[in-house]
Amino acid sequence: MRKVIQVSLLVATVVFYSCTQTEMKKESKTQEKLNYPVAHKVDTVDKYFGVEVPDPYRWMENDTTKEVADWVKKQNELTFGYLEKIPFRDSIKARLTELWDFEKESAPFKRGGKYFYYRNDGLQNQSILYVKDSLNGEAKVFIDPNKLSDDGTVSLAGMGFSTDGKKMAYSIARGGSDWNEIFVKDVETGELLSDHIEWVKFSSIAWFKDGFFYSRYDKPVEGKELSNKNEYHKIYYHVIGDSQSEDKLVFENPDVPLRTYYSMVTEDEKYLVIYESGTTHGNALLFKELDKGIDSELYTVVEEFTHEFSVIGNIGTDFYIKTNLDAPRYKLVKLNLDDITKPEWEDVIPQNENVLGSCGVMGGKLFVSYMKDAHSVASVFDLDGKKLYDVELPGIGSLGSVSGKTDESEVFYSFSSFTIPSCVYRYDIETNQSEKIFEPSIDIDLSQYETKQVFYKSKDGTEIPMFICYKKGIELNGDNPTLLYGYGGFNISLTP
Repeated sequence: MRKVIQVSLLVATVVFYSCTQTEMKKESKTQEKLNYPVAHKVDTVDKYFGVEVPDPYRWMENDTTKEVADWVKKQNELTFGYLEKIPFRDSIKARLTELWDFEKESAPFKRGGKYFYYRNDGLQNQSILYVKDSLNGEAKVFIDPNKLSDDGTVSLAGMGFSTDGKKMAYSIARGGSDWNEIFVKDVETGELLSDHIEWVKFSSIAWFKDGFFYSRYDKPVEGKELSNKNEYHKIYYHVIGDSQSEDKLVFENPDVPLRTYYSMVTEDEKYLVIYESGTTHGNALLFKELDKGIDSELYTVVEEFTHEFSVIGNIGTDFYIKTNLDAPRYKLVKLNLDDITKPEWEDVIPQNENVLGSCGVMGGKLFVSYMKDAHSVASVFDLDGKKLYDVELPGIGSLGSVSGKTDESEVFYSFSSFTIPSCVYRYDIETNQSEKIFEPSIDIDLSQYETKQVFYKSKDGTEIPMFICYKKGIELNGDNPTLLYGYGGFNISLTP
């Protein structure tokens, strides 16, 4: 198979000490010679930039042939035949199932004065969306994706809330399909309204006044719903209570049929932002002044598709945008649209030695996270890019979801590490204080384990971080059974 592999800026290698010497010796005695099915080679060679690259297994790419099906069947018979003979396989599965059976919660997000969050009681196939009137109030089920179908194959794909928080539109996916359907729910009563939007794909739900923007393709020919070419993506505006046939076409670009369009509306409902993406890496940015109506002129602010631009928030006509333009590790810039025909740009937080991660305009400040040596760090800046303070995280680990409002000091984030299960914190961006509001109860004494980070130099001198997780008291002398795992492709780092 052909694969393009890129070297990551940061590669985290995770080491876990597992199994016992006795178990390994017992397993080695049960090992038998494995007779793998023959995968014949073909004489296929491609030339890339003057270099000949053999691809002897090209025939496997045609996965609908009987030849490939027979090979896969034999490979599966060999693999599962071996795995089923492992004597302690069932006990490992039982213990892992037991350990994974604990409650999990996401960081909450606030809409219309209510708090929404996901919760899983342990082994549910899909987490349930709950709502509370206050942070310490009674939790009520708002949407249970497990009950969207009898067989559990329908999932919650996305959502968007009206500005006042009284209505919520959500999209579902059936059987893992990219095709989505949108429904609308009354937040206070839980009533499902009559709205039903079909043939939605690669779309947000961006509320504005009494409706929302969404993206869709034309209805495909019957029988070709799963094979039809994705062409002529369009943005529509739907008014609550109308049928889909009444929805207004807001944007399309028939001259470039393969591009996709994603919309967002700013918190103040003054701007529609459209992300235009092609087949390359990067996106264009288009803006519409909504106080002039949804039919008002659309302005292209970023035209090229050479870099990424992501709007994280705005204060009036000042937009804060995360980009990798002249900054491969990303930076934060400010776009001023006092005159939308003459946009002005300036750097707010320049690129530094760490990789810029999630960030947002929260409480009138900038909450910014970075990846440093394959783990998370976070800081708060003022709107001009002056660093105010670092956020004290619980240790070396990973920030999960972060949520907050532009004009409220209350921020929520989740955090986990190799020895800390995912916990949820409430953070006051004014006082720089965090408070743990959720910690799961698990059946393991994590105080017996520790993690340390070490560094090794690669061939070109780059320092590669590695995490070692082990039971306290173990001598790290190279003689311990070890599970070693590393990955370095597609700019993906393995984080705690």
